[in-house]
Amino acid sequence: MVFKDRTGKELVEWWNNFVEQCEDGYGWTIYEYDDEIGVRDYLDAVLNDRSVMELPNAGELLKQVEGIDERFKHCFKSVLVAP
Repeated sequence: MVFKDRTGKELVEWWNNFVEQCEDGYGWTIYEYDDEIGVRDYLDAVLNDRSVMELPNAGELLKQVEGIDERFKHCFKSVLVAP
């Protein structure tokens, strides 16, 4: 995936779409999963960029990402492990 040169809004949309796929039962391979989850690393870089976080809409961006992150965590709470 190419996340470079994307806006914060585009990255949030990409992260949200990925999480939706996970909520629906991710249907691709581990290789695609590993590639697509990389968007969260780029989001982390954006959220840790002081100049970005000083922008007027930064709080909303952070709030959206935190909500999506919470949904992502729940994707793994219902997984059963065989004895």
